[in-house]
Amino acid sequence: MPPKPGSEMVETPLQKLLVQYRDEVSSLTVGDDSGLDQLRKKTRLLIRKAFGEKSQYLRDESKLSFRPLRLESGAEDASAGWESGKKQYVGLLDIMRQELVLNRAVAAEGGGIGGPKKPESDGKFERRYRIWAMVAPLLVTLVGSVLSFIAAMLGLMSSGGVLCQATKTPPPRGPWRPSLLLGLAFTLVVAVVVGVVIRAAGRRAVGRRSRAREANRPAPSRT
Repeated sequence: MPPKPGSEMVETPLQKLLVQYRDEVSSLTVGDDSGLDQLRKKTRLLIRKAFGEKSQYLRDESKLSFRPLRLESGAEDASAGWESGKKQYVGLLDIMRQELVLNRAVAAEGGGIGGPKKPESDGKFERRYRIWAMVAPLLVTLVGSVLSFIAAMLGLMSSGGVLCQATKTPPPRGPWRPSLLLGLAFTLVVAVVVGVVIRAAGRRAVGRRSRAREANRPAPSRT
């Protein structure tokens, strides 16, 4: 479906923030370290929210330099270094804005070269976490039960078994049973915790997806 006429001109809140930061960078005066520091903090926060904690943009931002290359420099060198840093900063903001525009264009075209790709719904996305929340505890229980049984049989979980090995006396018949029950109980607790953690992670992931969609949703045009 072709985009509505004029929809390509509507910017998302993230794009508007990048334009705002670009204007703030351009208006920085030489030596305004306080204003620069506040702006860089806001930019890093936007990058984390829009592109993720491991985004290359974070590393690029950390490499921005507003100082002259030479330690002993005059006012002209200091001004040149400041202006060079501003140009790098503006370029970085422009690239981030272009990526957001490109992402929207690719989504509007149906997923790019690979053909139309329907976005995964929140229900389907959360269902995958629910499945893992059931499968993972079962695997933990199975593996834990086998290990508990083997450990109990070998006397590794029983002080009586270790003592018998040290004294070379016949092991008693019963100590492995409490050890086995203790191991199974611990395994069940771990399995429950794993399931709860996976379900909670799924809810948080769905929440992040919803917030990201809201952030990228174009603001309603005022006519």
